[in-house]
Amino acid sequence: MTNTLVFLILGLGTGTMLAGIGLSIVITYRSSGVVNFSAGAMAMVSAYTYSGLREDGTVLIPPLPLVPDFVHVAPSGLTPASALVVALAVSVLMGVLLHFLVFRPLRNATPLARAIASVGVMLLLQAIVVLRYSSQARTAPSVLPESTSTSIQLLGAAVPVDRLVLAGIAVLMTALLWALYRFTHFGIATRAAEQNERAAALSGIATSRLALYNWMLSAFVAGLLGILFSPITQLVPDGLTFLVVPALSAALLGGFSSFWITTLAAFGIGMAQSLITYFSTLDWYPTVDGRAIPGLAAGLPFVLIFAVMLWRGDRIPARLGTVMRLPAAPRPQHPVATGLVLGTIALVGVVFAPPEWRQALILSLIGTVACLSLVVATGFLGQVSLVQSALAGVAAFLLSGLTAGWGVPFPIGPLVAIAGACLVGVLAGLPALRVRDVNFAIITLAAAVALEQVVFNNPLVGGGLTPAAVPPPTLGSLDLGPAGSFPLGDGRQPSPVFGLLCLLVVALVASAVVWLRRSPLGLRMLAIRNNERAAAAAGLDVVRTKLVGFAIAAAIAGVAGVMLGYSAGVVSLSTVGTLQAVGVLATAYIGGIGSVGGAIMGGLLTADAVMFQLLTTAFGVPTTYYQLLAGLALVLSVLGNPDGAAVVLTRARHRVTGLVRGLARGSTPSPAPVLAAADVVAPTTVGAGR
Repeated sequence: MTNTLVFLILGLGTGTMLAGIGLSIVITYRSSGVVNFSAGAMAMVSAYTYSGLREDGTVLIPPLPLVPDFVHVAPSGLTPASALVVALAVSVLMGVLLHFLVFRPLRNATPLARAIASVGVMLLLQAIVVLRYSSQARTAPSVLPESTSTSIQLLGAAVPVDRLVLAGIAVLMTALLWALYRFTHFGIATRAAEQNERAAALSGIATSRLALYNWMLSAFVAGLLGILFSPITQLVPDGLTFLVVPALSAALLGGFSSFWITTLAAFGIGMAQSLITYFSTLDWYPTVDGRAIPGLAAGLPFVLIFAVMLWRGDRIPARLGTVMRLPAAPRPQHPVATGLVLGTIALVGVVFAPPEWRQALILSLIGTVACLSLVVATGFLGQVSLVQSALAGVAAFLLSGLTAGWGVPFPIGPLVAIAGACLVGVLAGLPALRVRDVNFAIITLAAAVALEQVVFNNPLVGGGLTPAAVPPPTLGSLDLGPAGSFPLGDGRQPSPVFGLLCLLVVALVASAVVWLRRSPLGLRMLAIRNNERAAAAAGLDVVRTKLVGFAIAAAIAGVAGVMLGYSAGVVSLSTVGTLQAVGVLATAYIGGIGSVGGAIMGGLLTADAVMFQLLTTAFGVPTTYYQLLAGLALVLSVLGNPDGAAVVLTRARHRVTGLVRGLARGSTPSPAPVLAAADVVAPTTVGAGR
């Protein structure tokens, strides 16, 4: 009983941080309709800023040409109070910049677009901190007086004072926010904008200024509690960033509107996770190889989100008057000719390119398959899935167990692994029968974290901290892997034979997706994406179409995982983790998440692939800048080019072709439209029967 009470109190520390991030999410949603996936990253930036001010009086500056890495606001470390004031001022400034540069231009965009933009901000903020401070753990200085580091006796147990103080601060902040939004003109105006932003603007409320003040407040709340929480644990970029998952589950329980329920839910999640950690030390707790099964505490938020969303359905109602502008999903034009040209270029590259470029091209081919998975799930079905990289990990770890553990030969091993990923993908897609849009993005992000922590981190299933070996594919005596022999080329690894195998797989998968887009099944997917209720009223089997779509997307993700495992020879958490899932979404969206051409463009933008090889060799850009550039490009793409680079290039090609033909005829015609009416999903108004 004593230990149980101690661990429950210890969980209040994590619960306080979850409350801070959750409250920040509720504030931004109530004021501007943004489900802010970057709230944890904002808290992380504030914590690092405070740490830098205390240590040497510096404030980090984003990587910019001819700009120093840090600005010295004092010749030495500041006092706790001074550092706290400056760090919170930086936090508020960050909220101002995010409002004006990102979310104010997206005020009339779909909630889905704003959520994806916040994912880009998350990547961007984390990349800035990693580039400035590295990803190594560091000890954060405390704001609280040293007297709070002691313990007191409570019901016969020695409990830490700082956890109780942090919980008290969170409760006080919750009470202040509740009073602010309930009794002040500012709060009443925010609630009016939450119900109907257009009507609030017509009634004289300055909704843009209101959103600015709320973004400042949201950044302040996340920053303050991030600074207070970081000393009780090690300060690492990933730690605070992905606390957004359990914080989202707390905000979800609060309906994205209730401050009190969000805080209480955050306390409950933190204490439950701490209690699971204590239970893992007891004899009855299940073990693997003598070690407690890891990750069950991290999987708790997924269980909560899954249960709440299946019980309540959509919990994030869209605002009236918002225009749903989804990325274009154009019908492929001249796929055979385009495929032959691109295939020939890739064929020459994998055979005759230098080894470093050959490796980059192979990674581009693997990235193309991963992006094709998102083309089906998001581009065709309209569901933003952040679990596709984890599904690739399922296939890769299954491949390792089947081939290295049980000796299952090629191609049976990869086929079974792909089937396993397909099954898990269908299970992960079940919530889409009840939820959609941002709701589905939340639950798939939670599923990705759960798979990473519970499955991949399990030595019995995923190999744990040790990378799992993946033997090369062989047909009899023929080695098809990266070390296989090939009569042409320079004879250096990776072997052209493996590149040709990857090229064949990409050609087959891309052809299948092209066929799917043109098939009746693909048209049904697009109809459901456009208006699910209208599709159901027209007699379409929505449930069956969704499940088939998710099965196809998961199978394609499984193919990418198999290719990745064969390419590296091992598979580990660092290659199929949650951060990689977010990165794949970024590259797919930038390239064009609604088309095969966009997937190819996304493959070129994959980490360490062709585009980054070009940037490294031609311009000397370090590969460590990949996440920074990906986050920045994702935000810019959502702001100015939601259809993706591939669609823009197609439109430009059509304009040039039309111009050349007009000049040949002696006149300058008006450019013909690139996309037929049937190829574009028409905008719909939220609240009008989605």
